[in-house]
Amino acid sequence: MELTAYFIAHSIPSLQPTVNTSRTLPKDPKLYDWVLRRDSIGSVAIVEEIQRLVNEFRRISKISILWRTEGEAVALAPATARVLYSAAQEALSNVRLHADASEVMMTLAFTTEKVWLVLEDNGKARAPQKFGYGLSAVRDRVHELGGRFAAGPRQEGGFRLVVKLDKDLDLKKA
Repeated sequence: MELTAYFIAHSIPSLQPTVNTSRTLPKDPKLYDWVLRRDSIGSVAIVEEIQRLVNEFRRISKISILWRTEGEAVALAPATARVLYSAAQEALSNVRLHADASEVMMTLAFTTEKVWLVLEDNGKARAPQKFGYGLSAVRDRVHELGGRFAAGPRQEGGFRLVVKLDKDLDLKKA
């Protein structure tokens, strides 16, 4: 399968995004929408899109989640919205699969110049020797946009992910 995907992706360059997406599809087909939706996120509805992720997380997990927004939600550059969505998606996936948590709190906060995504859980966090593909990809996307990324164990237990991006991203960077 991997050889076929490589051949298709390199023979027909326009299929490269589809091949890359197919590699990240979860084993459970009910979760495909999480991955496929990410590439279509626009600037206007980031709060609603993350709310959908939260609703799906509630539906498929037994973990309690408190989701909130702070500040005035505004339209974001598409690249910023996609990175925030990917970060939320990856963080919730990691909580569900690895954290052994019973509670999660996720906040999307808008300040005058920045937008923050913060996720904290009460699970059993391990100090990452190195991040897996998901968190590494999120970190790289955040850094490409000039943002800040932090992830790791909380002093009081559990895990914390923080993404901070400029609200007024220069669209030339996107």
